[in-house]
Amino acid sequence: MSNQRLVILAVGALLVMGGLFALRFPVFLGDFDQWGFQINCGSGFHSALTQAVIADSAGTHFVDRCHTALAMRRGWTIALPVTGALLVSALLIRPRRQRYSNFPWEAARQSTSLTHLRRLAEELRRARRTSKNRKGTYVQ
Repeated sequence: MSNQRLVILAVGALLVMGGLFALRFPVFLGDFDQWGFQINCGSGFHSALTQAVIADSAGTHFVDRCHTALAMRRGWTIALPVTGALLVSALLIRPRRQRYSNFPWEAARQSTSLTHLRRLAEELRRARRTSKNRKGTYVQ
């Protein structure tokens, strides 16, 4: 595996793990309820609006603000794992580039296709037939 593919794999895996980890953190509003606790809206996975409903009795629209805060958190944290999954799946879809060599025996060692090996063997035979020996005559 090439270095570029390893970097893409690492970045994709980090994006997936980072996005899922960020979804797990709780979402709080900047306001406090009547008992002095910061208003908890839940996390990216589930909403917990009971504290916002109790504190919303004064007409402060805490429930609506919790819905907005959760939507914002889900918006950017769901995009991270999706991007990471696309990067990792691109590695599976796009095949590796084959390396070509100047020497037929190295190319044969790198390839596993039987037809490719036969074609290389035929090229080697043709090259031997037409090559000259040291005296300048053609070798048969």
